[in-house]
Amino acid sequence: MQTRTNRVEGRLGNIEGILYEMNAVRIAVQLASLELGIEGPRLAYSKFDTAHPNFNQALQSALRSGLISREQFRDLIRADLIVYGQNGRHAVVEVSHGPNEDDISRAIRRAEILHTATGDEVTPVVATPDPHPALIQQAEGRGAQVLDVPA
Repeated sequence: MQTRTNRVEGRLGNIEGILYEMNAVRIAVQLASLELGIEGPRLAYSKFDTAHPNFNQALQSALRSGLISREQFRDLIRADLIVYGQNGRHAVVEVSHGPNEDDISRAIRRAEILHTATGDEVTPVVATPDPHPALIQQAEGRGAQVLDVPA
């Protein structure tokens, strides 16, 4: 019985996480201008939506020209969210209901790949509800930002 209860709780936790991520994608794009200095923020890519055609073209071009490898391409398209701005500033966002150092590392790694592919300024971001001050300090110390996205 305990195993079954644990499985149900695990599944409910997964559903809660997915619902948070879907909501965070919508909110993070809107907050990108206010919090990240991205002018005219638009959704370039989300794991819940079709990628913007310009984003696809830029990545395909970077892949064909050898700026990024196939492995880097595959890593980048596993990002939770990528926001682009009219001012050439972009963000690679990892969304997490319970963030940790791995989320920061993924955001940084994927932001570097996007920067290599486009040459544009890219900010690594972790989006989470009510971020802990230690997380903010750790992220900022590594050149990333934390975006407070309510649950």
